[in-house]
Amino acid sequence: AGPDCPKHSLQYVPSGSLSSSMCPYHKMIHLDASGQFRVDAECASPADMQHRSWFLLPTAIEKFYRLNHPDYESVPPFRNDCQQGEGQGSLAILYPLDKQKIYLPFDFTEQQRKVNFEAAHSQSEAIVFWHLDEIYLGQTSLIHQMELQPPPGKHVLTISDERGTTRTVHFEMLGNKKEDD
Repeated sequence: AGPDCPKHSLQYVPSGSLSSSMCPYHKMIHLDASGQFRVDAECASPADMQHRSWFLLPTAIEKFYRLNHPDYESVPPFRNDCQQGEGQGSLAILYPLDKQKIYLPFDFTEQQRKVNFEAAHSQSEAIVFWHLDEIYLGQTSLIHQMELQPPPGKHVLTISDERGTTRTVHFEMLGNKKEDD
């Protein structure tokens, strides 16, 4: 257990397990008086804050954890007058991975298939804006997926949300087999 875990118990464990790390998932967060929004000392008085230990998963993991744990609560968003803290990643690109090489195969009708790019946001109602090589592609909400068929070569995928949180990956589309023959 880590210092922010709500439950601790004394257990006898094998001596080899003493080198394991503490729980990284419980974090102390600070909420406004209503308990609806996150705040920090820059936008709220500490005397007016609620301090709570929160089970906080990285955005990419949270999306999959929630599928089998419907009672999981995402961390509340920051209040509009607060700056989002460093490292408070509410947005993640799930696919493609940074520096990944992608090959677009053909289906059985010899049509080239598209790639399903995917992102995750910790706030289910958030809108995500998609850009490929600085060209706006569109926006998604609830399900953050976009089917694309970029040409062969190196590309940059950038996504952002309405709060200005931005994530970027670089990837390369490999030429298809028909063009290489």
